[in-house]
Amino acid sequence: MSSAAWTLRPLIAAALLCLSLAASPARAQIPGTAPSPERPPEDYIRGYAAAVLEREFGIRDARIGLKEGAITIRVRPLPPEERSRLLRALRSLPGVERAEVVEEHAAPLPPLDAPETARHEFLPRSDLFAPLIADPRWPHFSLGYQFYFNDQAFQNVFAPSFGETIPFYRLPTPAGPVQFGVHAAVFPIFDLDADSFDLINADYWVAGAAEYKRGPYSALFRIFHQSSHLGDEFLLRTRRDEINRVNLSYEAAGLLLSREFFERALRLYAGAEYIFHRDPRRLKPWTLQYGAELYSPVTYFGGWLRPVAGLDIKNAQEAGWDANLSLRAGVQVEPPREPSEVLSGLRERRIQFMLEFFTGRSPNGQFYDETFKYLGVGMHLYF
Repeated sequence: MSSAAWTLRPLIAAALLCLSLAASPARAQIPGTAPSPERPPEDYIRGYAAAVLEREFGIRDARIGLKEGAITIRVRPLPPEERSRLLRALRSLPGVERAEVVEEHAAPLPPLDAPETARHEFLPRSDLFAPLIADPRWPHFSLGYQFYFNDQAFQNVFAPSFGETIPFYRLPTPAGPVQFGVHAAVFPIFDLDADSFDLINADYWVAGAAEYKRGPYSALFRIFHQSSHLGDEFLLRTRRDEINRVNLSYEAAGLLLSREFFERALRLYAGAEYIFHRDPRRLKPWTLQYGAELYSPVTYFGGWLRPVAGLDIKNAQEAGWDANLSLRAGVQVEPPREPSEVLSGLRERRIQFMLEFFTGRSPNGQFYDETFKYLGVGMHLYF
């Protein structure tokens, strides 16, 4: 063999080796690592984790971090057993190699005496002065049944109400926000013992209102009109000597002050109203009002159910300062709320199912000079 052929042999061998490596399906591997199957996309893993958190643990507000197969979940503090179960569930997710649960404590809550946010608002979505849940004449929507004790005119009564508080404008001030709006309602009662469920009485009520709030303190000033009317069917079936019909109508101004305690678990309020124009003229003008409300700090069924109770007392000069006592207790259905929302003053839509007791002078206008008592049940809607 010639010397030239011996010279080309190393070059030919090197070329054949390169072709062999290029044709091989094997891939170079970094020493010390093991091959791993292809990992699912991160969006898929995040969505899978969010679904497991909501379905298995009822957690909707967790923050999910994911990097190269390591998942980190930031959640509220959990019991040890639930935390261990959550870790096992995360480690079983496809594409997850390591899992960590970080428990985050809530940020410090604002003090109860902190001023409200200063901003102008048209049609604000919340009230500054919360409804009085035991006041029979608070404007809101409700359905109620009342059983009257020892009353000769009627016994079983259907007592709905149709009304609402409509805020128009919220004005910021250095001392706290002031809100202006309208309160309006109709309060009818129907005789369930009559063949056609006769309308007995209807009170029509409208007010211009100014509300104020600073921390746990709130105030309500109203100038309002009320007029009362007997139902036609009730008049037709009743002899004239059995009822003293009056054209009851008056305008009045009222002020209520309120203070909340123990993160809104207890509320106390007091105030007065003065009738400055009235028919009949013999009506005496002053009425005092005060009461208390209890909201359980413990909720049930995931925060949807809260026990509540209220007591409302009115002492009218017309009744010789004798007390009208209204007592209600039951449960409130509400959206679950964080502690910061409870202290913020924002009250979501809620429904109350209440047992009710009343004794004193009738709140139904045409019967204002009669004394009676009733026991009832009611469903009350607050928006």
